[in-house]
Amino acid sequence: GGHRPTARLEVWRSGVRIDTYGKSGVPFYDGNLTATLSSQVTRQLNFTIPEDLWPANDVNGLLAPWGNEIRAYMGIKPGAGIPYEWQIFRGRINEPQLDDNNVHVACIDRAGDINDSGFLGPAASQTANSITEEFVRVVKDGVPDATFGTFDVTHANTPELSWEWDRGSALDDLSNSSAAYWYALANGDYVIRRIHWTIA
Repeated sequence: GGHRPTARLEVWRSGVRIDTYGKSGVPFYDGNLTATLSSQVTRQLNFTIPEDLWPANDVNGLLAPWGNEIRAYMGIKPGAGIPYEWQIFRGRINEPQLDDNNVHVACIDRAGDINDSGFLGPAASQTANSITEEFVRVVKDGVPDATFGTFDVTHANTPELSWEWDRGSALDDLSNSSAAYWYALANGDYVIRRIHWTIA
């Protein structure tokens, strides 16, 4: 038989899957994923679901925008074989809207968690750290459950920097000092990686 594409959505909270839809995932009609390095939030996911999943401003609602996150997967199902699947998104539910008997859900990747976790007061970089050590420290200080992918900025020293409250801008400063980008991968891991045209 022929191949067909597959797509699946799961809802998670505090590291635990909370939806009850099993292997089929949360029912949805359509959706789209955009990705760009031109902003701190590199991935945005939008999808449409049936009206009966409307969160109704209930903090315990499955798709309520108060800590629940979406993990999205796509893949290929061979006609008679084992499906191949990979993660394409992890991020928080940002804004559900009810319209024309459907619910439209907008999600942003884990950079949104960085932007929401500002410094409690003026902060300064720790110049004894390498850039990657300082990157991990600043991220984990704001997002304690953060996980990290592989870096290619390894030996650069951290310059003297100071910040007021914006943690995302702090990471911008760190990455700019090494001609790099910081961003969240599709599985939610944070990385800092060099801009390719700066490498000899």
